[in-house]
Amino acid sequence: VTQQHKERDPHSVHSPNLSQHPTLPAHCHFFPRNRPQQTTQHSTPQSLSPPGAMAEYQLHSTDDHREWNAFFKKGATSLKIDPHFLDTSDTFWLSHDRPYPTLYQYTSLDDVLTYFTTSPPSIIHNKAIDIALCFKSAPSNLCGGGYEAKRWFSMVDDFFAKAETAVETAKNSYGITLNFVLDGDGKPWECKADKWLPWDSVWINTDEQSAACFDSDESFCSRFTILNDPAAADWVGMASSGYGKFGPDLSTPLQLWEPDSQSDITTFIDNYLSGRDAGVPSGSSLAFAINIDSAMFDVFSSRSNLSGDERRGYDVVVESSIGGKTPTLVPSETPGEFDLTYHTDTATYAKTISLSNPGSFSGTLTLTDSPTSTHLLPPHVLPPALQAKFDNVTSFSTSNSLSFVSDGEKVYASNVSDPANPTEPKVIGLGSFVSTSQLDDQLLLMTEGNHCYNSHKHNTRSFPLVCDTKTNPATDMCEEILDYSLASVANWQNWLEQAEDSDFTITSCNEYILHGSWGGGSKPSPALFPMDSSSKVGVMVAYESYKNAEESPCGTPVIGVDGIVVSSFSLATHTDTYQTFAVDPSVPSESEGDARVFSIILPVALVASAIAFFVHRRSRRRASSRSFNALSDDDALVI
Repeated sequence: VTQQHKERDPHSVHSPNLSQHPTLPAHCHFFPRNRPQQTTQHSTPQSLSPPGAMAEYQLHSTDDHREWNAFFKKGATSLKIDPHFLDTSDTFWLSHDRPYPTLYQYTSLDDVLTYFTTSPPSIIHNKAIDIALCFKSAPSNLCGGGYEAKRWFSMVDDFFAKAETAVETAKNSYGITLNFVLDGDGKPWECKADKWLPWDSVWINTDEQSAACFDSDESFCSRFTILNDPAAADWVGMASSGYGKFGPDLSTPLQLWEPDSQSDITTFIDNYLSGRDAGVPSGSSLAFAINIDSAMFDVFSSRSNLSGDERRGYDVVVESSIGGKTPTLVPSETPGEFDLTYHTDTATYAKTISLSNPGSFSGTLTLTDSPTSTHLLPPHVLPPALQAKFDNVTSFSTSNSLSFVSDGEKVYASNVSDPANPTEPKVIGLGSFVSTSQLDDQLLLMTEGNHCYNSHKHNTRSFPLVCDTKTNPATDMCEEILDYSLASVANWQNWLEQAEDSDFTITSCNEYILHGSWGGGSKPSPALFPMDSSSKVGVMVAYESYKNAEESPCGTPVIGVDGIVVSSFSLATHTDTYQTFAVDPSVPSESEGDARVFSIILPVALVASAIAFFVHRRSRRRASSRSFNALSDDDALVI
């Protein structure tokens, strides 16, 4: 069995027709053209090079900028943010849903510029970073000349002027090419047609004002350069017309938003490949606006017909006819080979996994039967002194000087350099199962049942912010969702040496121990292997398939498979030394935060907002003679 010869997923569906979805949410996403820098006027793309890597991604609603360092270390280069307008504030706060600045410290648009111009992380130096500005909740009649409309334009104009300076600073000081694209309420039609040049804009099929721009560059249509449609749109129909003016543009991907199921992602990729291979003009590639972790996207896209350098990993069903339980995966002595053992109720089976190109995913993955006697299982010992600290141990794994333990709800970590005197176990997350693998100084922890920090719900809600989330086993465990946490052994050890009153939870905001949800199933058994790129490590993992019949809000693997699955993807490795960063211990858990805000704090905030709005309006009327383009700090009332 090879990755190239597989059954089509019976649960896959063709891209649904837009007519089946008459009402679409006002989401906004974009994936930019790969141009070296922004020019002072709109120009026709000059690149005639063939398409590059097919499956790309943009991270959706990345509104908590404390997460960005980790995103960029994982390889992200394109973000979508949501500048939200409030009639009681002169600041654009980043939040997909309505923000409540009196309750939480949101990122502002000014914070975005500061991030890229004041000691940005070295990982993005000399790179192009693309930011989609999906403006939210603008006044209803922007072109009507009303007070709030003028104030909104003034705020955007002010940001645009600051951004022009920031783009130059980022380029001159750090080699960063910072590209902004208009989206949401900022799309340039009617009275906005000539605003904020040379920034380009996305095109979405539900916008009546720009409908004619699908196949036209006349007048303001020249600014709509990025096809950016929902998964519910008629992608088959668009392919039959060569994707309008966007298909022949080989410098810009076609982007769709925002599928988070493996079946849908696989179907979209395979449909796109069929058209491209048949000669349909298809842009530079197909890009996905995603809420899921980039590693999950790599795994989900690997069940498609991607091949060669376009493949992002492997995802193969090893056994579905007899089921399969409790897989164990270990690297063999031959590079690119792994020994897999798994069980049924009546027998034990063994296979050898072979990669034809061990340093990348451009080759094939092959499974062959092998005798179980050749498979040596790695020993894992839980020091008795550590075991004595737990009333219940459901799973444990020890690697190097670190032990990880699950009590069925929480995952603990302890330094066992001295097995007789292990350090006090620290809660690092939720989970019912743990496993580890180590390659050189890189240590990987995999867990089952943790909390998925990046999902549509968690990315778009206004509270709690992603990096402020506190989790509770009773309400926040994500059933059958598999997570990774990767860092150097030194960073793991340093993390556990924080002050005793620190929060040791590892989240997607941690840039020193990279963390995220990568798939669905149970009892993962991972093995790290070297990649051609020195900044990456390969992950091969065998696990029991996803058994839940319901879709997961964290991202849904293929439903209906019963057996053992083998997946492979890459993770970024970095040598940055861990440094302590502050965590607010007063922030409630996700479930507690929701309840407290809705039952107590939110009504108070609404009253405060109403009072602030009244005061704000009165102060504005008194200052009505002032220019909208010369608002002082004293004029701004931020709640």
